[in-house]
Amino acid sequence: RPASNKVFEIDAQSATVTATIEVGRGAHGVVASDDGMTAFVTNVADNTVTVVDTAARRAVATIAVGEAPNGISHWHVTGGMP
Repeated sequence: RPASNKVFEIDAQSATVTATIEVGRGAHGVVASDDGMTAFVTNVADNTVTVVDTAARRAVATIAVGEAPNGISHWHVTGGMP
């Protein structure tokens, strides 16, 4: 059973939580955009992906996806199709 509807920003130097952001039920996978300004969180219990504005430290959109989205990844391609 998914345990949380939150993701946490953690300071790597001090190993402390610096922000708590509410997302969908069953927050699971997280990936950031190349510039670090946006994060995408899979929510396995809601069948959604939450879009997070990392500078504002808040959810800005929710996208309905297929059943129980699990992992998520980002593939950066330059110069056209791979």
